[in-house]
Amino acid sequence: MARSQERETIISSGSTRGGKRVRVERVREGGWTKRRRAQFLAALGETANVKLSAERAGVSKSLVYLRRRTDPEFADDWDAALRDGVRTLEMRLLERALHGDRKPYFYSGEKRGEFVEYPDRVAMFLISRHTEAGPGGGGPSEPLRERQARARETLAAAVERAAGTLKDAAP
Repeated sequence: MARSQERETIISSGSTRGGKRVRVERVREGGWTKRRRAQFLAALGETANVKLSAERAGVSKSLVYLRRRTDPEFADDWDAALRDGVRTLEMRLLERALHGDRKPYFYSGEKRGEFVEYPDRVAMFLISRHTEAGPGGGGPSEPLRERQARARETLAAAVERAAGTLKDAAP
């Protein structure tokens, strides 16, 4: 757990210390702030990587997952940032698929030049992603609330089927 620091804030004149009331606030290093929230979401939009984004924001991965579960607005912002990050990664992959990767070639231990290698697996992945799910791809970039609603619908249907089976089996 992160070490805590204390700071004193004078809130009004009155009692306790030297005629002034004092409130002691605890500020945890690595705690959740608006600034860290913005840093996390910006990094997630660039990288689509939760662990790296949490590190860049100076918070733990478990803290951001806790916030995601308890703060619906943050969960929606997370989904939007993740979609942006996935689009960014897709564009980088598309760039590689279209223009290839420049790689050096060597002869007798000396660099003799470069050649362009086209990553066919990347191209095939992008093509399959767009043809199976339509433009935008769907999948994990689908908003959390939509995935949760679909999961609830699936669960409700399974419960109905189970209840129907129990009624049929009753004497």
